[in-house]
Amino acid sequence: MAVLFQRTHSNYADYISSGKHSRIELDSVIGKLSDKYCALTICEPKSHFQFYLRTRHTSDGVNSVPGRFIEPERLSCPSPFDIILTDSGVEFQGLRSLEKDPDPDTGEELFKAFYCGPYRSDQKARL
Repeated sequence: MAVLFQRTHSNYADYISSGKHSRIELDSVIGKLSDKYCALTICEPKSHFQFYLRTRHTSDGVNSVPGRFIEPERLSCPSPFDIILTDSGVEFQGLRSLEKDPDPDTGEELFKAFYCGPYRSDQKARL
């Protein structure tokens, strides 16, 4: 998968060793594959604060959620995270397209997305 190039869990471990970073972890919880909605879990590991948002069980639906946090940040306050760690599910593959500010004048990097290996939820354990 080209989307995971240099965004694997080992790349994540190398990146966080380079300095102080704040991250959130995302996952989706579905009842049945045919369900139109899922619960997107958002966890801030330092405080262990976790909450859930109901969203459409599509890549667009799931990927719209981080944008809800990014937009207010650009207006007035510092970013609440600079890393998103998630699994490599198809619903998260669009995160890479949200990493940079769409304003062509800035092109500022808003966050980096990293992906755990398939069936490796243990990789979200605290480093």
